[in-house]
Amino acid sequence: MIYLILDTNNWIYLANSLDPLTNNLQEGYHFQLFEKLALKAEGKVITILVNDLVESEWTRNQNICYALISKHENRMKEDLQTIDRIGKVLQSEFHDELNKLRQAYSTQIYSEIDKNKQHIQDVSTLLESSVKFRTTNEVKVFATDWALEKKAPFNGDKKNSMADALVLFSTIKYIKDIQSEHESSSTFIFVSGNKGDFCSKTSGKSIHEDLRDLIEDAGINFFLSLPEALKFVDDALFDEIEIQDINADIDNFNLRRYLCLSCSEEDDHDGLNFVEFEPDEDVLDKTVPYVDL
Repeated sequence: MIYLILDTNNWIYLANSLDPLTNNLQEGYHFQLFEKLALKAEGKVITILVNDLVESEWTRNQNICYALISKHENRMKEDLQTIDRIGKVLQSEFHDELNKLRQAYSTQIYSEIDKNKQHIQDVSTLLESSVKFRTTNEVKVFATDWALEKKAPFNGDKKNSMADALVLFSTIKYIKDIQSEHESSSTFIFVSGNKGDFCSKTSGKSIHEDLRDLIEDAGINFFLSLPEALKFVDDALFDEIEIQDINADIDNFNLRRYLCLSCSEEDDHDGLNFVEFEPDEDVLDKTVPYVDL
């Protein structure tokens, strides 16, 4: 059996990565990736494990997925209003053509939005049907001691590494606890694109030296990329070009997610302190602190 653990960012990417109104962004890679993951799970080739912290973060961040859809709906309304304004300027002989354009545009975008809404629900269903495991007090004490020793992911200027560390350490403990119950051929895979917390400063892709012994002792295969992890499971799932395209899409998605340090996680607002930027926008106020997730 193959056991797969994903961090929260992977679940959010799978749910709704890109804008259905923007052709150059809506490549459908997250649909393709989820379909292959779901097939492997449904075929019992892999068992997906979900930590309680990841589940909580997913529940909290679902609002971001649906908020993006709302933004797309609002943009569509603006585009339709533009068509209506054009209709008022042009002579009546063009009104039929504009009405056809309006109808075709609305139909296409509503179809894309409905597809994304259903897709978010499908991702949520897969997550909810996965095997759950909790973060124990023992793990919390271990993570605190680890942080005091300033080991990765707590070395350097790290303000939000505790949750990431707890997910990883909980995964290691859970896997070591159940290993005796499973055949020796079991494979364990942990996927996180969080290079800053988990990866070596020299190679950038391999697990950090501080974490290597923990990962290896538990027999865990660490991957930065879900497509590469799935290709490890089944080499026929993706070719190298598909891997490159999907990884670039994931990187583009993650580059648009920032953590606003001016907001408190105690504040009552949907996205907590996450901020979304369009791909071509800059942060205009350079005096406001923010950090890349």
